[in-house]
Amino acid sequence: MAWSPRETIDVVIAQARHLLDHVQIIDYDLDEQRALIKLEGQWAGYRIFVSEVYRSNETVRYAYYVFSEDNRHIHRFDNSGDRLAIQLKYGADWKGHQHEEIPHQHDVNRKVTLTPAPMTFETFVEWLINNL
Repeated sequence: MAWSPRETIDVVIAQARHLLDHVQIIDYDLDEQRALIKLEGQWAGYRIFVSEVYRSNETVRYAYYVFSEDNRHIHRFDNSGDRLAIQLKYGADWKGHQHEEIPHQHDVNRKVTLTPAPMTFETFVEWLINNL
């Protein structure tokens, strides 16, 4: 079946509207190579920010943020090319992997920890329910 960027993004929006309060779409953009969604909502007194970029090669770049009511960073999951995550994964050979997308998280103290698998919006919501 062909990749359907609109359907992929619409599922994320529907899930967000079901699970979060006051959902606002910040950016929604589609073309033949990728689909982008950025949205914000509320969950249990926290401000939640979601960013996902679905690529036609079936890779996904994501970032999920949790902020407190006073806008302090509580937690973040992403798969950006974060230098500390790359160093954790590759050690002394990290320079050969610069800009590689590594699934990881940042806690309230900004400590970086590798995650065993890429995150999805659904697994992020499970984390919210189980940890906050």
